[in-house]
Amino acid sequence: MKLSELRAREALDDRLEATLLSCIRMDAGYGSGKGEEVSGLWYEHPFFSVFVKRGFCEEGRRYLRSQYMYSPVRRRRVVQAATVGLMSAGPVFDRSLRAGVSLPDGDAPEHQMWMIGNHRVRRFDFSRGVVHVYPKSGFSDEGICREIAFRKSVQRDWMLPLLSSEGAMFAEPLLEAVPLDRVPGDAKREAALEAAVSAVESLNEIERHTVSSADYLAVMREEYGALKARVHARFPGLELSRVDEMFASAAQVIARARAVEVGMTHGDFQPGNVLVPRGSEGAVRLIDWEDVRERASIYDVLTWRLQSRRPSGLCARVRSFLASGDISPFRLPCSVELAVALWAVEEWRWLLESNSREGIARVPQGLILQFAELNAFFRK
Repeated sequence: MKLSELRAREALDDRLEATLLSCIRMDAGYGSGKGEEVSGLWYEHPFFSVFVKRGFCEEGRRYLRSQYMYSPVRRRRVVQAATVGLMSAGPVFDRSLRAGVSLPDGDAPEHQMWMIGNHRVRRFDFSRGVVHVYPKSGFSDEGICREIAFRKSVQRDWMLPLLSSEGAMFAEPLLEAVPLDRVPGDAKREAALEAAVSAVESLNEIERHTVSSADYLAVMREEYGALKARVHARFPGLELSRVDEMFASAAQVIARARAVEVGMTHGDFQPGNVLVPRGSEGAVRLIDWEDVRERASIYDVLTWRLQSRRPSGLCARVRSFLASGDISPFRLPCSVELAVALWAVEEWRWLLESNSREGIARVPQGLILQFAELNAFFRK
């Protein structure tokens, strides 16, 4: 996520330095922090949205080029490739840096990079091939703790191993990989998608069972009540009547089903969270597990199929799916109408929870767009 977006919703400028210093203190408490008495200026790169030292290492430039070189839209690839190539070249990259924050340099700073995300901070250590992951200062660490617990209890070849963990921070291998939607070559992209489908089906098998539709809806109503109260406490003026209308409409469809299939779900299954090794070998990996939990098992499939993490145009995509029922290459275990109803109540539970977490200063633009799409759907 771009730093400008985070600043727009979180007042990130006011807490950025404190956030990164908090990460360094966690490292020191864990016994891995070094050189805290040495302070230096870390620079922000406006194109890549990272913080680096001057003289940034070639490993880091190669990593950034691999992440940004390819656009999922074909006609943009030539321009984007040229732009990324220019912005990652040594002299241009260095001249693009602007003063960011003053931080302890730590160990081998010229081989490290900070990247700020939605609810976490990543420190890439290219000299050791490790990524350190921390909760953001001022944010709830519930999600990152849930991820750590899940990854300790479940290990599959489509998950990165935990190298270490301490409280709400952990370390994992630095994978030489790119997101699935930026993989060059149709054949490799299709093979990676097949592997991702297999991974999600395997994940859903964990704790897979059925519950009566009445029991499922009772649990969801209770959670909706608690989440709406939390949202109103954080954003008092936000109108949620359309969410109530959506839930009532979906509940009518769900109530007609005798049972609902539930299982373990990733919770944020999208191309950006599917990493494909850059070489010819290596397993496809799913990353960012902070939203993992038991849900209606159709949720991950529909999140991917409807591209629901890209809210613009979501209403049209839902209507198109309802008309076509095409979910290839995934399996659809129930009717199209039931699948959409289950996805809708699970999606809005996720939206209410993730957008009301401690640390968010104003209603995120993505949530506003989701409300607009919801309104469009009910105007049909």
